[in-house]
Amino acid sequence: MIDMWLSARLAATLHKGIRRNPQLVKAKDVIKMLTCDAAKGLGLGESLGSLEVGKEADMLLLNCQQAHLKPMFDVYSHLAYAFGRHDVESTFVAGKCVMDKGKVLNLNETEIFSKVDALAEDIKATMKHNDLTKP
Repeated sequence: MIDMWLSARLAATLHKGIRRNPQLVKAKDVIKMLTCDAAKGLGLGESLGSLEVGKEADMLLLNCQQAHLKPMFDVYSHLAYAFGRHDVESTFVAGKCVMDKGKVLNLNETEIFSKVDALAEDIKATMKHNDLTKP
């Protein structure tokens, strides 16, 4: 699973360490990369990436009442460095709640997991057959 929060932390820290410059990538710039810039990169900047009139209302509801999020001096810094996937309470896509309190509302997760597990077995068998398991 792709972890947006880990991606944010890596984007905010890797370049600083390599270049030995703690000011190189600002937390606010990282959040812009994950939202506006990502939408533009997908060619969807006109409809996604920011909360504006006429754009899709894709957003997260985050639980800020967690010990690891206290005190919060700068929301961008917290988004880039402190928040994690377990802090997401709800997810909205096009203004509709699709996940609430960790439960996906519009999909059957059990059925999807079963299909993914079956696909994984097929992929594993194909890899063995084609000897792709060796480096």
